[in-house]
Amino acid sequence: MSRRVVTKTPIHRLDPGSKFKLSKIQWHLRDERDAAAAIEAKRVELGWQEPVSVLTGSSDGKGYFRVFPHDALIMWRRDGGAHAVYGSIGKKWDDYGGVSGRLGWPITDETSTPAGTARYNHFEHGSIYWSGSTGAHVIYGAIRDLWASLGWEKGALGLPTSDEINVPETDGPRRNTFECGEITWTPWSGAAVTRLYGVDPEEPPHRVVLQNLGGDSVEVPAPQVKRHLVISAYMKVTDDEYFDNEHGKVERRSETWLDSWDPQGVMTLIGKAGGEVRVELEAIAVPRPDGSVRVTIELKLYEGTSEESSDLDGSKTKVIVVPPDQILQTPLRVHNDDEGGDFADISLVLSNFAV
Repeated sequence: MSRRVVTKTPIHRLDPGSKFKLSKIQWHLRDERDAAAAIEAKRVELGWQEPVSVLTGSSDGKGYFRVFPHDALIMWRRDGGAHAVYGSIGKKWDDYGGVSGRLGWPITDETSTPAGTARYNHFEHGSIYWSGSTGAHVIYGAIRDLWASLGWEKGALGLPTSDEINVPETDGPRRNTFECGEITWTPWSGAAVTRLYGVDPEEPPHRVVLQNLGGDSVEVPAPQVKRHLVISAYMKVTDDEYFDNEHGKVERRSETWLDSWDPQGVMTLIGKAGGEVRVELEAIAVPRPDGSVRVTIELKLYEGTSEESSDLDGSKTKVIVVPPDQILQTPLRVHNDDEGGDFADISLVLSNFAV
């Protein structure tokens, strides 16, 4: 008589695609056992005290956790392993909804930054960075991607000093502030560095360096600053005649994203009066590292309305610095310096915002 040998496959070696099917209860028991073992191994690795809770299922039903002294957690999920979250980072993560919130599951333990000046956890959908001087702050999405491309905390901006927040008085844009600047995101233009802190705005941008606070305290080049400049201009031209003056009016509005340190033409406006006076306005703008914008206005008054006329009778240059997130109104006048009383009055309204 022959003997039939039956080989039993341990539960933990089966998977849902196996020909050996497990019941939901068996899978549950397997996960509990594996979770308990992984969490215990992580506890030993970290040198933590014994847990103060039993093994508990996560709120999203995808894993398990145990609580340790001081509300520290070790989270486990089969496809992610066991990771520790605690302290200020753990509280911030909990404020954002834990595993069921904006950030999702942790994918690292709490870890020291390379320079040892801060701590962080990465999560499925973002990160939380903490230091004694900045606190714990959440960063994710396109803003996090740009910050990472600039060198994380070792780059020009340093550590985050705020969570991602709404930009005041706007609908849609979002922002993180950092030790050395800010990144703003909009649905229509994405993420960009929109301001640097503690820089000399008069310094040529290519010479501007920032003291890296979150990294090795080294000087790093300033990243490009992007600003949104809007100019509204109203021009009234007067042709001074002996018997009766003649007038002309013109207005224009321009809207420009400034995303280069190079000067950029942002407005051209031509006003005429009678058959003898033509006034040209040219506006050139350049963003500055502190988020302000320098706008140079060139005004030229010509004898003759033909654009081919080169009889220049008057000119004026005005430099206007528009501070970040402000609106300025500036009146200007150019007049005939050669002969006669021809002139033009210009009213400018300039706004400089990140969005």
